Amino acid sequence: MYRCQKREFKGVLYNDQYPILNKCINTYCDCDDECQTGYCFQQLDVQTNQIIGQCKERPISCNNNTAKRCTRTSKRIQEYPDNLCNGLSCLWDGDCQSGYCSNKMICQSYESREVISCNKSEKYPISRNNQSGLISYTSATNRCINIQCTMDMECTSKHCKEGLCSQCDRLCLNSNCTHDSQCESNICFNSTCQSLTNCNSSISFIVESWSVQQQIASSNRCINVTCTNNADCQQFAICTNKTCSLRQNQSEKEAESMEKFIIMILVPLSVFILIVLLCTWKFVYAKNKPKVKIHINSGMVVQGVPMTDVSVIESSMDQTIVIQERQCGRHPTIIDTSQTN
Repeated sequence: MYRCQKREFKGVLYNDQYPILNKCINTYCDCDDECQTGYCFQQLDVQTNQIIGQCKERPISCNNNTAKRCTRTSKRIQEYPDNLCNGLSCLWDGDCQSGYCSNKMICQSYESREVISCNKSEKYPISRNNQSGLISYTSATNRCINIQCTMDMECTSKHCKEGLCSQCDRLCLNSNCTHDSQCESNICFNSTCQSLTNCNSSISFIVESWSVQQQIASSNRCINVTCTNNADCQQFAICTNKTCSLRQNQSEKEAESMEKFIIMILVPLSVFILIVLLCTWKFVYAKNKPKVKIHINSGMVVQGVPMTDVSVIESSMDQTIVIQERQCGRHPTIIDTSQTN
């Protein structure tokens, strides 16, 4: 069994370069991380009028005065609250003895915790660093309406509009669809409404493993982000001119197909109809064209002047017109027989 350290520096801060840790119970301490129990009980020494700490078992009772829990880094003492009683201010669940820090940042009993349907903040605390005392936060999902957002997937409504979680007027993310116009994003791909914001806005990200940082190229990149091939972009996008761009959407494809159909079908049909009309007009005109038989009497001489008698004796018109031209010098005569009969 690993033994604890009994060495101590009563009332004196230990050497930061060679700290004495894992101290036994009742050994003098300055911060919790020195003690094997993880708890340095501090109280006023009436003889020196200084705060003196001793490693103790963690008390069952809570801190009623927002007591600080300290730790040491780089010759500095960081202090933060710990084991707080109900009703005291807190920053995250770990500050409270009950394990529940309410949305109002007050320690409350765990049994009184609220059952929420959505998150009313952009992020929430998940831990506190025992060395630095700093709170670690993570981005909240399932955010309520009107809470700030950057991606559709962060919202309960699955729709982030102009930086706020909003209700969908049309079909939201992951809904079944048949046309682009049905979706809020105007993108229906593989029969599913897609998101323009659930993507990477940078070409790479840093991953840290065993204190070694590696830069890894990103995939699923947003529209207008630099790319080298289609695999870098979202599934409904393509890499064009080294930039992720939207594919031609379904509506445009349908419109283009319809236009081609009109050109291929209606234009030849129009030409055919024009030809038929021309042929029909020619046939009707030829059928109704006036047929005239002309009887000419010649050889008549009146007072030494030749006389020509031209009569229209047959016509396919509604009215038969008889024209008698009597050339007696220069005086022709026209007679309409329909009015005389």
